[in-house]
Amino acid sequence: MKTETFLLFALLRNALFQEPLKVDEWRNVDWNLLYALVKSHTLQTLVAEAVLSLPDDCCVPLGIRGELTRLMGRNMAEHMRLNADIAKVFHLLVGKGFHPVLMKGQGNAAFYPKNLLRKCGDVDIYVGETDYDAACRFLLENLDNAVLKGESEKHRVIFWGKTDLEIHRIAEAPIPPQNALVYADLVNKYFSQPDYVVIAGQKIAVPPVQFNAVYVFYHLYRHFKLRGISLRQFCDVAVLLHQFAGRIDLRQLKEDLAEFRLMEGWQLFGSVFVRYLGLPQSEFPFYRGISEKKSERLARLVVDDGDFEKNVGRYYKGTSFWGQKFYSFCGLNSRYWRIARISPSMALTTYPYIVKCGIKAAFR
Repeated sequence: MKTETFLLFALLRNALFQEPLKVDEWRNVDWNLLYALVKSHTLQTLVAEAVLSLPDDCCVPLGIRGELTRLMGRNMAEHMRLNADIAKVFHLLVGKGFHPVLMKGQGNAAFYPKNLLRKCGDVDIYVGETDYDAACRFLLENLDNAVLKGESEKHRVIFWGKTDLEIHRIAEAPIPPQNALVYADLVNKYFSQPDYVVIAGQKIAVPPVQFNAVYVFYHLYRHFKLRGISLRQFCDVAVLLHQFAGRIDLRQLKEDLAEFRLMEGWQLFGSVFVRYLGLPQSEFPFYRGISEKKSERLARLVVDDGDFEKNVGRYYKGTSFWGQKFYSFCGLNSRYWRIARISPSMALTTYPYIVKCGIKAAFR
């Protein structure tokens, strides 16, 4: 494994589980390469304290030190602003009789050792299909200057001030071999009895921990199969499993993973959580170690992709439409060759689906 990748995981283990940094490993570091890697996964604020704690002889550039210090301050302020917005939106929705559930993001940040250092993002709020249209209409009418920005198969995006609210009709859109109906049943079952966190002095419903780890894991697993995912999402799962170790019903978890056909993927990625992120093996349910070679290939692919393939550079600006499609197809083949060397079953079940969707989209 490349030195910069090894050191990136060392920073994350320190941030998540307070594993001390070994100072001798931090001398003669190529800080430009390492910091570029950190930025490609939008991890600057999460690892900032670890980097800034290194002694002077580790030669962290002053520019990086200054940028990390500024970003920490901005991120803390962003947390405060987002939390206030979330509290107001939930107050409005609950007062009107809706039953919103805050997914990912700020809800999971509450479980971090230092929650204000987790990078802020969009606000994902699940309301369900029955209340979807009414809830969106209500927010657009009752939030000053709120604007509908767009819609996907999962949600509508409402831009309000500096906050993007993603109001979800469905929690996620599963792809084969996972079944959308099975997933919808799990969401309906668990979201009807949410857990709560306190945000800006208000109780906010979040997915119950029994399902939250599965939910966040499937979010990252789906995106990994489609186009890559940030290590931030891996950190969310690791923190959830660590924070609630011993309080998850393992029999029920095993049943849910099996019913949703997710156990194979769950166990495959277990090596990333345990070997690289530092989650104790005893805290990753149903851990089944894969070979060190496959484990390293998987970790390297996750790191190489960056946040939504930010590192891959397959955006081909300036080429024709069909040129973009051709290069994208070549990139897909290259990536799935790497996936096939890690998990042939994942490649066989997912690659045809992506190609089929790509062809439909191109001709549409």
